[in-house]
Order: sequence, then C-alpha cells, then structure tokens
Amino acid sequence: MADQMVRWADAIVSGAATIHSPPETEEWWDLERKHKPGAERGTKAKGSDEAGGGPNYIFQNFNPMKEFFGAQTPRPQPHQGVSKPSPVRRFNPEEYNYDGLYQYLQWMRDTYEEDEYVELYATLSGEKLGIDIFKSATAHKDTAKELVRELKEDLKIKTGIARRLVERFVDWHGTLPSA
Repeated sequence: MADQMVRWADAIVSGAATIHSPPETEEWWDLERKHKPGAERGTKAKGSDEAGGGPNYIFQNFNPMKEFFGAQTPRPQPHQGVSKPSPVRRFNPEEYNYDGLYQYLQWMRDTYEEDEYVELYATLSGEKLGIDIFKSATAHKDTAKELVRELKEDLKIKTGIARRLVERFVDWHGTLPSA
C-alpha cells in the first residue's frame, strides 16, 4: 500500500499523474476524505457517464518514454533569477539527459525513419549521455571517435547508429531556433 502511495506521489511530482488512476487503497481514500470533504469512494463527478452527462477527459502531457522506461527522477524546478549558461541552444543543463535527448532522438527517428533511435532513450538517459556530451564530442575529431567507440563497445549500439548519433548532432543543433 505504501509503495503505491510513494509511486503516485512521484508521478504527481514528475507531472506524469492523472486523476483517473489514483491508488485503490483505503489509505488513499482516507486521505481523500480528510482533505476533500464530501469525497466518497467510487462517486462520480457531475458530467460523468454515470451522471448522464458524457465522459470527462483530463489530459496531461508528459514524456511517455521517461514514464515507460522508468526514468522518474524529477528534474529540478527552474529557479527564479539568473538562468544558467548553456552551450546547447534552447535547453538548460537539467534538460540535457531528458527532454533535450528525447527531442534529438525523435529528430533522428524522423530523419532516418527508424524507431530504433527513440528506443535508445532509456539506455542513453540512464548513462547520462545527454545532448551536451554529443555537442562537446563534435567539437574535436578525436573526441567524436571516442564517443562512437563508447556507444558501440560499452552500450552495444550498432556501428551505423552510433556514428549517425555523433555525426548528425551538429545538423540537429543547427535546426534549433536561437534564444
């Protein structure tokens, strides 16, 4: 029971939670009743199917790959004040391994019409190989070769895909609008 509560709380913090699937435990419903007077287990909101008004749909956008592959570490929330300098246009450092990487892999998938690029998200994100690593590797020929070698040997990524990931980064980065 407590495990469900913790996972639900993590989903709320990460932005992946929806109101349609809270934990089905007495603890949850006790909390619900305590903080929302009048909330009863199994009651339907006005306008729901059972109330005769059609279904209610609530959508929340989230990164499905992050949720699917279990990378649920909440990213730090942006601070008010001076933003951090970033060598990768449009992305803050805390986005390199998540949103930035995912967008790059989507671009690769769209460019080569192969889903295999997006399927690498969990592996690359788990190893913290974000877009900042790709950008710095493209600055020097030897560093680029070393990253290709690491992708192939350490992560067992196919040679062609590893080379394209490194070599095409500059092309993707060039498509990003300036700040």
